[in-house]
Amino acid sequence: MNTFKEYKPNIVVNLAAQAGVRYSIENPDAYIEINILGFYNIIEACRYNPVDHLVYASARFITTSSRF
Repeated sequence: MNTFKEYKPNIVVNLAAQAGVRYSIENPDAYIEINILGFYNIIEACRYNPVDHLVYASARFITTSSRF
């Protein structure tokens, strides 16, 4: 949170995540720590240091269907 206090961003873009389905199955704790708790820390930093926009990139694929 010190970074938020120092730089006072207006926009936060979260692109950080552990990728890879196989790795997530083999190492679920790493996924929870990086993807869930990491994003939670960003949300908390935004809550205590208000920003205008928070952008979150969630997944490369969100459907298994080839039709959109």
